[in-house]
Amino acid sequence: MSKEKILETLTDLGFKKTEAKVYFYLAKKGPKKAKEIVEAVGIVKQRLYPILKNLQRKGVINCSLQRPSSFSAISYEKLLDLFARTKIEEAKILEQNKGKLISDWESIQHQNNNFQSIFFTVIEGRKYVYSKIQQMIQDCKKNFSVILTVSDLFYAEQCGVLDIIQKHSNKDKINFRIITEIPKNYLQAIKKLLETKSAQIKVKGTNSDLGLSLAPRMIIRDNEEILYFISTEMDDITEQGFKDALFTNCSSLIEPLSNVFDDLWINSTDIKQKIIQIEKGETVHKANMIKDEDVAQNKLDNVLRKAGDEILFVTSSEGLISLQKDIPSIKNNLRKNVSIRIMAPIVTDNFNAYTELVDYCQVRHISQNFLNIVIIDGKHLFQFNKSRSNGTEIKSLQKISNTVYTNDLKHIKNSKMMLESLWKNSSTPSKSPVASMVNSLDKFSFSTDSVSNKPSSKKLAKYFQQKPAISRSESAPGEIFEKDVLDKILSPKKPSDSSKEIIHTYCRLGYAVINPPEKFNLPNMLINTIQIDKKSFFGAEDRIVFHLWKETEKGFRYVPVAIIGDNPQSLKILNKGEYHNTPAVKNFHLVDKKVIQFQLYGNIFLATWTIPIPLIPGKLTLSPGTIILETYGSVKPKKTLARYPLGQEYEMYCNGFDSFVTFMYDSSRYTGSGTDGFFLRDAYVGITIP
Repeated sequence: MSKEKILETLTDLGFKKTEAKVYFYLAKKGPKKAKEIVEAVGIVKQRLYPILKNLQRKGVINCSLQRPSSFSAISYEKLLDLFARTKIEEAKILEQNKGKLISDWESIQHQNNNFQSIFFTVIEGRKYVYSKIQQMIQDCKKNFSVILTVSDLFYAEQCGVLDIIQKHSNKDKINFRIITEIPKNYLQAIKKLLETKSAQIKVKGTNSDLGLSLAPRMIIRDNEEILYFISTEMDDITEQGFKDALFTNCSSLIEPLSNVFDDLWINSTDIKQKIIQIEKGETVHKANMIKDEDVAQNKLDNVLRKAGDEILFVTSSEGLISLQKDIPSIKNNLRKNVSIRIMAPIVTDNFNAYTELVDYCQVRHISQNFLNIVIIDGKHLFQFNKSRSNGTEIKSLQKISNTVYTNDLKHIKNSKMMLESLWKNSSTPSKSPVASMVNSLDKFSFSTDSVSNKPSSKKLAKYFQQKPAISRSESAPGEIFEKDVLDKILSPKKPSDSSKEIIHTYCRLGYAVINPPEKFNLPNMLINTIQIDKKSFFGAEDRIVFHLWKETEKGFRYVPVAIIGDNPQSLKILNKGEYHNTPAVKNFHLVDKKVIQFQLYGNIFLATWTIPIPLIPGKLTLSPGTIILETYGSVKPKKTLARYPLGQEYEMYCNGFDSFVTFMYDSSRYTGSGTDGFFLRDAYVGITIP
């Protein structure tokens, strides 16, 4: 079969002609950069990126994280398998002709390439997500680990996922494990589903009626690849199947999530045993539904007044604000030795409530959840209406209609065990939001880190000698808008005076405060990621700056202690800039571009380093890890203008977002509050030098 015939086959599968050419080139020639693809295929660069994005969505090409990015294609055989599953009609034709097609493909001389790199690919659309699941099953050799909701599981069965497992040629050698929740109203459907599965598939159910709302949905193959579902809204979870998923081979993401799976597997029950328990009523606890608000409130008040040991709250981010009003009066009516603990998502909007509540009780951050529970003395459990993403939730303890109450000790014990585990892995937010640390944006050294032989370098270095500004102003909320920032980035001004020069820098910046639990054996840290675009004055650079919480002459603050970057010119200016007289100057590490990997998808930013970092040389080393910043809320545009004694004019425009922090480290997973992360998605810095 000729090349033209194969291209025709690809178009029959739904590829556009240019998509088919790009795939063919990548599959035959191995990983290539955009410039090489443009030259080989003969298309303009502006057309290439939409084509690459479409091919990524279909799951047939992957993008590496080094800069500039390289693109690689799945094998032709895998592509045929992929489309055989997603298009039923074409599947019949492909399955009949697959052998001949592969033979024709192999008859064309190609370049054998063993290139391996870390990649992040976002797969969009249910049919492509489940096709990727099927491909992962076919590639599996040892372990296949799955956490899905029961509705996801049914949808996967409809897509033929379980059939592929049962027909796998090495199914007897592979450990297939699935964890799901078992809602009572799905019991018969689950039993029917289990009748069709083979003995090779091990399925367990979670032990608590709290379900899987606190567990990540994911699929891990051989600890080499992971499909991590990134649709987290409640409406998406209750739908059948998922829309989008992150697919990666990054070990610093896979290892801690694999550890999460193993912990949950140990604490779950074989699904057949679980069904028997439910049918016999062994796990069905005695619970009362209290529909009347006054009755529910009186019941709760009476139990709270009699508390003799501990009160444990799990609530929403808005529920924490309600507790701010209620906890002081509750505390006054209790004996002094009664402890109160609260777990809730902590964000900017409820940070003031958090700071007031810590005077009365312990408060910790947990990821966004849909639970409102109170457990008193391990003997009484109140569960309120589940909060939903549309805003219907408990506004106050005085409005608690449709409350479920139980004093069944076995059920309360199981629920409390899960919540204790949640507490153990929760985090305590910083004393001030990280956004407040980002106010002094006029001292970023990234504008000068790539020093060249250009005349401006020496002049620019003088600017960073910590000189105070003659004048400095910042935009107030509402004075500048997101579009203003983008316009500034697209159309930066030119100096009207020919004797002046403007140094332009375009970048993204991430800030993550890490207050790790004791098991991490790490101090508190601030990790700053800096991604400079190549169109900046000094060119492209990726850098990560690590700070430790240390005592200084000006009190405790985050001090830069280590830097990794991929620009060999950076060290020449570091000691003249923001890092002057800090430990970071002597702890700078020039690394290969593959060591630092940044990826932005939608509202999620990932930053990974793949080598150990000596935070304190000879004493403290940070293992390879990953920071995930998940932005939320509305954009916060900002403009900063300053004029310095030597005549320099400084301006910065940026669009920032508050962010939740996830820290993947050394087989562990840490989640930080929505006040401990900040992400500048769009940032422009211009420095005018006389």
